[in-house]
Amino acid sequence: MSKMFQTVRGMRDYLKEDRWKLNYVNNIVRKLYYEYNYNEVSTPIVEFFDLVAAKAGAEIRDKMYVFEDKGGRLLALRPEMTAPIARLYIENLMRSAPKPVRLGYIGTCYRYDNPQRGRYREFWQAGFELFGSGYPESDIEILNIAHDLMVKLGFTEFKIRVGHIGVLRSFLNVIKISGELQDTILGLLDKKELGKIEEIMKESNLPDHVIELFNSILKLKGREYESIINQLNRLLSGYPEVLAEVEKLTVLIQLLSKLEIIKKIEVDMSLARGLEYYTGLIFEIFVEGLDIAVGGGGRYDKLVELFGGEHTPAVGFAAGIDRLIIAMDEKALFRKNTERKILITPLTLMQIPACFTTASKVRELGYKTEVEVLRRNINRALSYAVSNNYSFIIFIGEKEERENKVTIKKLDSGEQHTINIEDITKILIPVVNSY
Repeated sequence: MSKMFQTVRGMRDYLKEDRWKLNYVNNIVRKLYYEYNYNEVSTPIVEFFDLVAAKAGAEIRDKMYVFEDKGGRLLALRPEMTAPIARLYIENLMRSAPKPVRLGYIGTCYRYDNPQRGRYREFWQAGFELFGSGYPESDIEILNIAHDLMVKLGFTEFKIRVGHIGVLRSFLNVIKISGELQDTILGLLDKKELGKIEEIMKESNLPDHVIELFNSILKLKGREYESIINQLNRLLSGYPEVLAEVEKLTVLIQLLSKLEIIKKIEVDMSLARGLEYYTGLIFEIFVEGLDIAVGGGGRYDKLVELFGGEHTPAVGFAAGIDRLIIAMDEKALFRKNTERKILITPLTLMQIPACFTTASKVRELGYKTEVEVLRRNINRALSYAVSNNYSFIIFIGEKEERENKVTIKKLDSGEQHTINIEDITKILIPVVNSY
């Protein structure tokens, strides 16, 4: 087959089972929207380049799909969802909706990445964004949502790795590192390239003890929360501006320690993410046995203002649906997709209308229902239904139609009944479908 007629590299077709898994995860996300009172919204796949590039981070900017439209405007396929959601908030809700504003979304994003396991050029994100609160309660809500999503999907062995960009940026500000260079350093930290960070600091003529202090901060990680906080306060005792950010992390950890979620929390002061808009809490979720994060988020209190809106504190979380599906497959967490399918077959052409009438009634009971459209005879229709895992086959002949009856055969047992159409629920118990 010519490459012209194949899927583009890094993109995928979703066949029946793939799409079922995608819908399964998305349905659980939507259940959380309901439980936490988040309103689902959607944004265009195409946005202005300046919007999505503003704080995307150098690595993501380099991987964006960028093009000029016929009007000469520079556009891009969205590489992530937070910036478009912030734009939606400013454009539609900032002045009219009471705060806090809780928004959810499910959509595809695009990056010209090197395709590999868990990394595609078109990928799905589902997220939760909370606008209007700068208090730790909103951080806790977002962390709780992330925790609940993992639990509802069936995961037991996972951890939420928590860091604080506010502490790191505040320290870099105090030692006179420019905002642009801070973005470079945090981008390198995200890739764990600590050697390059040290080179940059030395080139910036920073004293050795300052570089050692920064490295000491980055080494703080684990579940000994009180010890980590005490060490941060000791290391940064000469930097009151930074201690104000440490206090925010301290309060958050103290509140989390009284909740069940604390069992999954691990502090990691070296944590950084590839997006430049974070200002405080950041976190990523890891599943045991999978070396890539399946989701993450954090606080971005300056993004709305950067885009021309009013000062609006905000915090959010996005799950990588594709990666969650990989992890769920590895952990065998997808429940068996037990479809209840029915084939309805006329015995003569005259019963075709009766079959469609019956099909409408059966669909109302929650069954996947097909009317035979290839005019197979009884034996061939029965063979087709058995080989394709149908639960029932329904026959309608002249006598059944005349007496307002149908003949139902249960294919796993061979049990067969001819009954009044009004009594069909005695055999076909109504089912609730998961689409």
